[in-house]
Amino acid sequence: MSTNMSPRHSTFDAHILGSHSLHKGPLTSPVPGAETLSDFLWSATEHYRTKALNSGFVQGMVKKSLDPEGFGYYMIQDCIFTFKAKTSFDLAAQRADDVSVKQLLIKKAEDFTAYYQGLFAKWHIKDPSGIELGPECTEYVNHEQDVATHKKSIYFIVAIIPCAKLWPWIGEKIKAKVGKRVSQHIPFLVCFIILRSVITSIQSPPMMSVRTQARV
Repeated sequence: MSTNMSPRHSTFDAHILGSHSLHKGPLTSPVPGAETLSDFLWSATEHYRTKALNSGFVQGMVKKSLDPEGFGYYMIQDCIFTFKAKTSFDLAAQRADDVSVKQLLIKKAEDFTAYYQGLFAKWHIKDPSGIELGPECTEYVNHEQDVATHKKSIYFIVAIIPCAKLWPWIGEKIKAKVGKRVSQHIPFLVCFIILRSVITSIQSPPMMSVRTQARV
């Protein structure tokens, strides 16, 4: 049985843009102390990450009151999400023209491959096509696939920054309440709550102008 840690536990995704030209632009040059793009997205979605923290699933873990059937539902959905996320990472990697971005996406695809295979073994999943996703997971998966297919690969990384930062943050909040180390495996749904709030803005002209003024 796999003991692989979720590839979503790391905050590295949120910092890969530091050496990328995305943070440079004609309006202003990055200066010490300037707000980064990842910080901007994080601040703009405070309400949604708080909502994620207070969701029934997360609080059910904190209070040890989570219904086993509900836990199983979330986990099965997450198994399929990680399977489909691997495909999005592959697509974005194939289209990447920046070496550092391509290398990151290839590594993440490898991580997700090992992770979903471990989950499939744990949950006895042989054919993922036989599992129907809920509307939240479907919308999240479709969004990632759309960005990976139609946007520059660097924007795929931008699109997953909120989730990359949300995981450790929720983990620390739970740890502070229960007073011990907590699992890094928090299914995708809590991430979707916060990502949903920035899906439109990431693709809009106003958000694109932010990148020219921010360090990431």
